Amino acid sequence: MGIKAQVRHADLGKDSERQLKSSFCIDIAVTFRITAARSLFDPACDVLPAALGDALRLVVVHNSAAQNRMGSLEMCMRAWQDAGRIESYRVVDIGQHENLDELNLCQVVLEAGVTARLRRHDCFVAVGGERVNKLVSFASTSFRRYTPAVHINCDLPSVVATLRSGSRVVLDDEPI
Repeated sequence: MGIKAQVRHADLGKDSERQLKSSFCIDIAVTFRITAARSLFDPACDVLPAALGDALRLVVVHNSAAQNRMGSLEMCMRAWQDAGRIESYRVVDIGQHENLDELNLCQVVLEAGVTARLRRHDCFVAVGGERVNKLVSFASTSFRRYTPAVHINCDLPSVVATLRSGSRVVLDDEPI
């Protein structure tokens, strides 16, 4: 869905010829792709690599809700690394930082991106529920003026939360 905003000649007033040179057009597009796949963490499955695009370095952020999936995902990432599909990955368990508020957790995620030397075409990966999705959404949009993010949700409510958070991210109950 795209939203176009354009300054029209009629909107510019009396000096429209002169002001027309400073006109602008903005395209805002928000897109989501939801893919359900069996054996998502099988190295032979093409769904996750397609979602990651050209990313060579990954920062994977998860919480305790996703702990049972992390072994399979890490095994998959090691296989990709051995095959030369990715250069490196870094895992951040936000469950180890339960005493931190959301802004400080976001700082942990951003520091992991710096440590992993993510570039703009590399990727943040969120595995878990709504809290992880919010942290990764905010971190990815602010890291290097937007680094892609892939959300691997553990349940239907976190899928809905991801879609809702795509237009508004809330940390510490204050809209960003």
